[in-house]
Amino acid sequence: MNKVNNKKVINKIAMASLKNNHRRNIIAFIAIALTTLLFTSLFTIGLGMKNSMELETMRMVGTTFHGEFKRINTEDIDKLKTHPLIRETGIRQMIGFVVNDEFIKEHVEISYGDDNYIKRGFSYPTTGGLPIERNEIITDTKVLDLLHIPHRVGEKIKLKYTIEENGVELETIEDEFILSGFYDVDEAMMARMVFTSKEYADSLDLPKNNYSLDVMFSNSRNMERNLLQVEMDRGYRVDENGAEIDIGVNWGYMSGKLEDADSLTLGGMVLILLIIILTGYLIIYNIFQISVVSDIKFYGLLKTVGTTKKQIMKIIRKQALFISVVGIPIGLILGYLAGNLILPRIASTTSIGNQVVKSSSPWIFLFSIVFSLITVFISCRKPGKIAGKVSPVEAIKVTDTNNVNYNHIRKSEVGVNISKMAVSNLFRNKTRTIIVLLSMSLSLVLLNSLYTMTNSFDMNKYLSKFINSDFVLGSAKYFKSDFRLKEDSLPENIINIIKSRDGFINGGRIYYTPEESIELFEEKDLELGDKTPIQLFGLDEYLMEKQKLVKGKIDMEKLSTGDYVIYGGYTNDNGAPVWDRIKYDIGDKIKLTTENGVREFEIMAIIPYDYTNSSRYFLESYVTAINGKIVTDSKKGQLLYLPSNIYKEMVASPFTMVYQFDVNTENITDYESFLEDYTNNVDYTLDYDSRNKQKGEFDNFKNMFLLVGGSLSFIVGLVGIVNFINSIITSVITRKREFALLESIGMTKKQLNFMLIREGIYYSLGTMIISVILSIVISITVIKKLISKSFFATYNFTLNPLFIALPIIVILGIVLPYIIKKSMVKESIVERITRED
Repeated sequence: MNKVNNKKVINKIAMASLKNNHRRNIIAFIAIALTTLLFTSLFTIGLGMKNSMELETMRMVGTTFHGEFKRINTEDIDKLKTHPLIRETGIRQMIGFVVNDEFIKEHVEISYGDDNYIKRGFSYPTTGGLPIERNEIITDTKVLDLLHIPHRVGEKIKLKYTIEENGVELETIEDEFILSGFYDVDEAMMARMVFTSKEYADSLDLPKNNYSLDVMFSNSRNMERNLLQVEMDRGYRVDENGAEIDIGVNWGYMSGKLEDADSLTLGGMVLILLIIILTGYLIIYNIFQISVVSDIKFYGLLKTVGTTKKQIMKIIRKQALFISVVGIPIGLILGYLAGNLILPRIASTTSIGNQVVKSSSPWIFLFSIVFSLITVFISCRKPGKIAGKVSPVEAIKVTDTNNVNYNHIRKSEVGVNISKMAVSNLFRNKTRTIIVLLSMSLSLVLLNSLYTMTNSFDMNKYLSKFINSDFVLGSAKYFKSDFRLKEDSLPENIINIIKSRDGFINGGRIYYTPEESIELFEEKDLELGDKTPIQLFGLDEYLMEKQKLVKGKIDMEKLSTGDYVIYGGYTNDNGAPVWDRIKYDIGDKIKLTTENGVREFEIMAIIPYDYTNSSRYFLESYVTAINGKIVTDSKKGQLLYLPSNIYKEMVASPFTMVYQFDVNTENITDYESFLEDYTNNVDYTLDYDSRNKQKGEFDNFKNMFLLVGGSLSFIVGLVGIVNFINSIITSVITRKREFALLESIGMTKKQLNFMLIREGIYYSLGTMIISVILSIVISITVIKKLISKSFFATYNFTLNPLFIALPIIVILGIVLPYIIKKSMVKESIVERITRED
């Protein structure tokens, strides 16, 4: 058989069919535009949030480099930087930590960085230039403000800094510098930076391994693996015990996190895409399915002149493609605008604030077009098959009213049962009815799932991870994870002031003495002299009783005898114990050696260590000095807790690290104002945290979740309503002749309207039934499992959104059919009966 080039003919037929289906085209256009809008807004928000969150995290990390080789020398740099995997480098030479009194609440580092390191470290001067002369420096405006230095190039600055090696202070230096440039402060950065000239750094007697090499690869995938590969290829040891050179991976890059993302996280991302595809499919499929039924005579006539099934499917696809040519660009524009409108609002509820990175990446539009076209073509597939399979004879007989049979409907005393007629009308085209019900139900299921998740957010559970009392007061250094000296301990006078204020309920101290040399000997290894670095804390009774338990229970009476100790065990983000990292169990005997002697204890209970009961830093290794030489034992440190009275017996110089306390609810604002003023104006070396501060973070996260989920639910709901309207319009159009026949045999307009309203009500009730069933199933399976993975949520089953939505859905079911019928059925009975289609 010769192949006939009929492409032009198919295009011509498809275009002619389009011209004869204006209403269908408009609704299909709206559906395709809405589907594209969903994809585009999702990708715009998603990519914008990704870029914004990456930038926010990188600002906290302090660089945009992919990774870093730490504590290396110049020979190491020369070997590493030429590796073919490395595309770009930045070099930093660490000098030390600035310790001027003005920086008590700030972490300030002084170092030399090459041009690229400074550029990628958010530290390039916006005024002035890089340090060239020996005593020139650059820094940010906050450092200048704290030192009361004008924002002016050439100003003299006196700095005091310490040079350290492996945490041990080697030397303290005071020097005067000249400001060669400065840049605006970035509050997101965890450390303030001061950069000197290369000449100044070289003039100092610095440790040999105080360099770091920051690197960029071709992309951010497999960053850790690439760093280790570079090490191995350059002859450094990399095995199961770790790497010879320490590395750091920039955790700001999302792609690095996706490599380690659990299946639940990735599944959630895929689920959102599938929901949008399903939403678009339900409406576009319904439109073309209705169109095929309406135009079935047309397709039958095409079959009589020899048109093949494949050609008819092409005609339907061409129509969809022609509509997509208009609908997709409109959807892209509206989706991009909507995404960029919503993005700043979402970002404002997070720590990103107004630092939003709006993306105009071509990938947004490319992915949106591809996913929209996939949805359109999938949606057209089945209607195309239906049209292609119909025989010419069948096509002449088929109408949308063929499947209904009123004969079986029981007549009442006053006439036909209209309610049963309405039910029969719905089931004349079961596929269409099911699709409309699913389309409308989808948004309600989404809404209920979203509400269930946000309703399960447990503020007390969230707060307990960061704070377990109304207020925490301590040295500013404690809140910077830098509580190390006696001078950092909390003065007793402020504790007395707090206790004397109105509304005080109770409080307690946490004691910690980082300068104290404490060794822990395991009884089972005592002969071998096995020792483990530990952090030993003393807790007042009020705080000891507040501790969460991993295992066992705390008996204060027994604990006060001095024979027992509490062990701090490692837990994951959800508070579940990680047993392979918990070294001891209840009943184990240990011996502690301090300056006051050796004492044996039995483990009474295991509690999780976190921000609420620790120094906010953890000993990873045992570091000591023997004959002036640094000796490091790589064993993991342990945390132990004693009641305050026993701690004071064990430790020669106990320091009050923090004071945690609770107050009456009506006095919280007063205490907040007092502490704010005291830590800023009376004693600047102190700082505080409170439940109110942490509540703000929690509320922001919850609002962000509601905004994103609410926007998605709204658009999906809008698509469902459009689908419902489309079905009612199509039903009215295709049944005009049927309505006329019913009126001609005595059915009143009131009864006809009542029948349509009944159909709308049944749609509404069907939607609610499906929504309730699906919501229950999804809630107790998917949502419950998701919530169980979160440390800040406790699952709460609810269907409240569905019950609230019920009257709205019913009103729509009543009003829309009535309005549509009234606006579209205006011809006389005779005109409608004699009309051919």
